[in-house]
Amino acid sequence: MIEVLFEDEGMLAVNKPSGLLTQAPRGIDSLELRVKEYLAGKSGKPLKWLNNPKRKSKGNKLDAREIDHIAEEIKLDTGEIDHVAEEIKCGAGKIDHVTEEIKCGAGEIDRDSGAVLSCGIGGGGQENLLDFSMLYLGVPHRLDRPVSGVILFGKTSRTTHKLSEQFEERQIDKTYWGVVEGNVKDDSGTWIDYMRKVPNCPLAEIVLPIAPDAREAILNYTVLKRFKLNNQNFTHLEIKLETGRTHQIRLQSSHNGYPILGDATYHSTTPFGENFDNDRNRAIALHAHSITFTAPLSNKKINLTAQTPPLWNMLDLQ
Repeated sequence: MIEVLFEDEGMLAVNKPSGLLTQAPRGIDSLELRVKEYLAGKSGKPLKWLNNPKRKSKGNKLDAREIDHIAEEIKLDTGEIDHVAEEIKCGAGKIDHVTEEIKCGAGEIDRDSGAVLSCGIGGGGQENLLDFSMLYLGVPHRLDRPVSGVILFGKTSRTTHKLSEQFEERQIDKTYWGVVEGNVKDDSGTWIDYMRKVPNCPLAEIVLPIAPDAREAILNYTVLKRFKLNNQNFTHLEIKLETGRTHQIRLQSSHNGYPILGDATYHSTTPFGENFDNDRNRAIALHAHSITFTAPLSNKKINLTAQTPPLWNMLDLQ
């Protein structure tokens, strides 16, 4: 089940649950897969029709934007996938953004034609693919696995491109809610730091402005509430970004002394929600609360708000 916040013929917006990948390799659960399943179920078309390679559709082509714009990293038992680097390692194979083909385990996807030739993940090759996996779904932006909230998808390459342009030109207004450890003293403020992705690691780090690959990160915050829970101080923040860096809110909050509640990756000492052996499966108190954008087909301004997960009820933020 997915929670759809908005939908028209060209796109839809969904409230992503925490702990779920936005995108994942074949055979791994993800929000993208669930949205495709939802679209396949409501299409009214037979699944064989949806998966027919002779159909005049781009749904069975791998859009280069969906490779190059992925902004989160995933580590799996089958290998390591780094969506930001130029090369993605996956099991026995690799994805190289420079070459014209994508190899995955024992199989491969032809990047030029977009045809799925086979896939080694999970074994079984092409016959192992889910019928609705070939539906086109554009992903113009992403949320980290432990983050919840509103996220947009394109139903066609054209609408996806138009949404991506809005993100690139900073025409989309996004607001995050975050609960951080500690008592943020100023009622509002701006954090300006320089950060970069840690090489060969799914993390980001604060660096000097002169460091190689350093990029400026600007975050604006407003305090919504200060409160105590189990004799510990917390602050509820409304956050807006002027830059979009990998793990920016999580890293800057921690670096400035206020880690996001539950984010053990960036030094939170307080658990939030269900405990998992793997930290990446845990929820953190960071939520993409609202978004304002222009719907590509209607050219109308759309403002959406995503309700926080039930887990946030324990924080009593009203």
